[in-house]
Amino acid sequence: MGFDNIILDSQLSQAKVGYSLREKLLLERIIQLNPRVVCFSSSHREFDEVVRMNYALKKANKDIFTIVGGSQPTYRFADFLDNGFDFAAIGEGEITLYEFVHEIFKGSSEWGNINGLAWKSKMQIILNPPGR
Repeated sequence: MGFDNIILDSQLSQAKVGYSLREKLLLERIIQLNPRVVCFSSSHREFDEVVRMNYALKKANKDIFTIVGGSQPTYRFADFLDNGFDFAAIGEGEITLYEFVHEIFKGSSEWGNINGLAWKSKMQIILNPPGR
């Protein structure tokens, strides 16, 4: 949809690369790319990993926007927002993610206009209407 992007799959080569090394290599690659936005997909099983990676990315570059989507963030978005994520995509996230990235690249922060988005404002969680 007009945005350059790279997909890094943390599940690739599990048998060949140990868990700790795989996480380290992913973080190094993301930091090397110096993105404005990092999107995570997470299920219950991946919660600890994506939280650790998010904290490490934010430590390396506080200006990176991070958003998480998937099955667990859809019904437990507060767990992610309370653990350092900037945003969570709720439900089907394709349109939500596009509108979110579009908002960032136009230099705006009209998060309230993006259906299917959750975030914190002044330590309070805001949950927009469901996505389309």
